[in-house]
Amino acid sequence: MLFNKSTFKVHRRHVAGFLLASPLTALIGWWALGWSWESPNAPAWVQAVGSIAAILASIWIANSKDERDENRRRFEDKQAQEKIRTRLGIINETVKDIHDFSVRLLKSSCGLGVFASKVDLNQVARSIENYCEQLNKLDVLDLPNEVIARAFLSVWGNVREAQVEVRIAAAQQNSEDYRPAIDSGCKRILEASHYWYETVGPYMGKPLAASRYADECVKEMQQIYVRMDDLKKAECCPLKK
Repeated sequence: MLFNKSTFKVHRRHVAGFLLASPLTALIGWWALGWSWESPNAPAWVQAVGSIAAILASIWIANSKDERDENRRRFEDKQAQEKIRTRLGIINETVKDIHDFSVRLLKSSCGLGVFASKVDLNQVARSIENYCEQLNKLDVLDLPNEVIARAFLSVWGNVREAQVEVRIAAAQQNSEDYRPAIDSGCKRILEASHYWYETVGPYMGKPLAASRYADECVKEMQQIYVRMDDLKKAECCPLKK
């Protein structure tokens, strides 16, 4: 049978209270006042009392250092947690912006009769490139664990791939062949952003920012699966309130 490990801690104020209220303190005081300091044993007693005082002082100092170290560790842990939450919050906002951009692009791609005259796909590619630059500024090694790092790399990689597909669509914009590339690029981004939100949600101490495009995201994703003859179904969007 294994025994549970037990620890105890002595605070300085407890030691001070114990010494002040202890009969030993009163006895030492009485002894110091009533002792005959001319006795040949006086130096030995002084040395003994000094040794006890030195031991108590060393305990006091060690406990004081431990208490300061513990307070410092708590402060550093709190700062580290705040830093992680801030970093995740920045990524969340970036991912939400990319998600919403992709939903709007899909609506434009499928909802306009003359898409080429309404949307500049080269500008769309430049916008996605700006999102890539924002993601590049974030170091995956600063993320708290492998699970979140994998979700971040999924977003980063799929946004890069979407940029390539949008550029392919831009080269084919004068024909009807550009829409599959738009579908594929937006599908990548939306699935990666959903994966990120579902992964990070449990690690955040507060609800993640919602998107007003969440309902439209589900509709557009369902249409993508139909057009791409994909068996998947988009039933919900994690960016929904």
